[in-house]
Amino acid sequence: MNLMKTTDATHWLNQFPLCPYIRRADYGIRSRTTLPLERRLLDYQLIYVQEGQCVIRTRDAEFVMEPGSFCCLQPDVLHSHHIAKPGIIMPFIHLDLFYNPLRGDGFPVPPGIVDITVHEHLIQPNLNVISGMNMPIVFQPSNPAYFRDSLIKLIGMWTSYEPMAQARANHLAGELMLQMIEQFSPTKQEPIEQGPTSLSWITPYLNLHLNEPITVEAMARRANLSRSRFSAVFKTKFGVGPYDYLLRLRIQHAQQLLKETKLTLGEIADACGFISLHHFSKTYKKHTGQPPSVYRNHYC
Repeated sequence: MNLMKTTDATHWLNQFPLCPYIRRADYGIRSRTTLPLERRLLDYQLIYVQEGQCVIRTRDAEFVMEPGSFCCLQPDVLHSHHIAKPGIIMPFIHLDLFYNPLRGDGFPVPPGIVDITVHEHLIQPNLNVISGMNMPIVFQPSNPAYFRDSLIKLIGMWTSYEPMAQARANHLAGELMLQMIEQFSPTKQEPIEQGPTSLSWITPYLNLHLNEPITVEAMARRANLSRSRFSAVFKTKFGVGPYDYLLRLRIQHAQQLLKETKLTLGEIADACGFISLHHFSKTYKKHTGQPPSVYRNHYC
């Protein structure tokens, strides 16, 4: 994956869509100490120390994890961890956080493996490439009890091996990781469009309601703006006014139905929100230069 720094976590997440995929979830229970073998991970590992003690080492630091400690090991970070005292209980998960079509080929890298270049196509993006992001290895969640309980809950769901339960576990894992991203994102980010005035909702909303009467006033109310302000913001974003944009979506949908279905012209007119077949035919010809029947005949 092409990793590039951006100034904003939200913009960066647009490039790498979140799609949590738990690869392994279990309780690490060790009755004896272990050797501190180094490794690099392809994916993320979340660890909670329930009982006992372990030590995480990187090139720059050493972390002693006592009961109640949380740890997030990110991809491609050289580290080792070993059990410092026998009798440790560590609920943990391995997961991909970002979508990778080859995720089925990934695996939890065992201790002792530090060269993962041959698996470069499977390495997940590291969150700390986000400009200003500094997610620590050992961390304290903003709500430790909720984080702990959720982690234990999702391990139980995932290890049931029931598909719906595992789907819920993946969803919960994404929620926990997103909490961490929000907690450790830069406190000062460049302003981004948010809220109704961003109009990010407009295209899916209109596509969902193309067969219904939709007025500019109704759209403006949904955006919590006056009609004049809404029209100005809309034209700045889309290059045309709200009515023209809606009409464009209706004609595009009509063309898809003409090409891919056997619906009559009257049924298509109704499905696309035109008040009558005459209105549909007249409007379609005005904007495309030909009647809808000619367009359909071209693909029949």
